[in-house]
Amino acid sequence: MIYFRFTSDFCLYQGQELATLLHEAEEEGDRLGGRTPLEKLHSVAEELRSAGEILAHVELRVDEEPGITQIELADFLKQRWYSGLANHLRLPVTALQVVGSCSARVPRAKAETAISQILYWLGRRLTRYPSKEQEPQVILCKLEEMAETARIVFEEHLSRRMPKQMRDALFVPFTPLPAPPGEELEEESLKGRRLGLFLAKIVVETVGGSLEEDSDAIPGGFGHRFVLQLPSAPRA
Repeated sequence: MIYFRFTSDFCLYQGQELATLLHEAEEEGDRLGGRTPLEKLHSVAEELRSAGEILAHVELRVDEEPGITQIELADFLKQRWYSGLANHLRLPVTALQVVGSCSARVPRAKAETAISQILYWLGRRLTRYPSKEQEPQVILCKLEEMAETARIVFEEHLSRRMPKQMRDALFVPFTPLPAPPGEELEEESLKGRRLGLFLAKIVVETVGGSLEEDSDAIPGGFGHRFVLQLPSAPRA
């Protein structure tokens, strides 16, 4: 039920914000000859639309949770990408590159939710940055089998890196995020867009894993990096 609990929190937060803006709009209209702060209202509408788009792709299946199963993550990543994510993002299937192999023992639906949302977020970054000769449109997934965990490092090296303040809020979707001085909020830092990564982190933690943002490990000012760890499936 975690999906519904946090989704209800998000809707409650946005509804309260919308009610406040509408009240402000009425007051501003009285003073400004009927004009309303449409830019603010448009922002709230975009947040709600973004959240709805993300939730439409979340594997809910709460009532039929299949239980823990062994997942070969290299094949699983490719399956999630080939089965619709690449087409939805209008990226070539070759944009996903998987290196290495490892296995995890987790509920399949939860793995689908977490991995799909990470790929979706990174894919959206790539769609706004044209491919370069030095840096093509690629999401690199590096897999490693560790003692007790299966580790996947997700990276893209093409997009301009979001400021630290914005990246610190990627897993906190209900908090308004002011733009750094002299900069605008990037689309992936909006509350509606942050909901997907928030759900991914919560789902991973419920199965004993972790999800961290680690973009500063990439040299220079471009690219984003996430580290996902899941309970491993020891090989016989």
